[in-house]
Amino acid sequence: MVERIDRSNRTREAGTSIVEMTIVLPLLLLLVFAIGDFGIAYTRWVSLTNAAREGARVGVVFRNPCDAGTVENQIRTTVADFADSSGVDPATINTTIVGTCLGTGTQLEVRATAPYNYLALSALAGFAPTINLSARTVMRNE
Repeated sequence: MVERIDRSNRTREAGTSIVEMTIVLPLLLLLVFAIGDFGIAYTRWVSLTNAAREGARVGVVFRNPCDAGTVENQIRTTVADFADSSGVDPATINTTIVGTCLGTGTQLEVRATAPYNYLALSALAGFAPTINLSARTVMRNE
């Protein structure tokens, strides 16, 4: 027995897949690019954390005599150089240093913050969210 195909039903549903795609595709693209953008933000945060750690390493080295201003300049330079080599703009980094040249066994704290502007979300969604990436490292002075 041969079945008849109802062609009138097929022609009525021909445009539904195009309509569904136009609804779902922008959301799917936004999701994919947002995942990439969050990955870039995470990578920058890890780089900023490593830069703060390298700055703290420079600051805890024993010096006799110890000049706090010189050491803080060395720490800021190290943080900026390390962050720059990792893709973070050194001009946007704010470095805060507490505990410079306080003596052996005391703590040195280096905080580094930098803004991050989402790239894909601003291009696709039309708004430009910014978050502040922050890193903190505490080490003992030698």
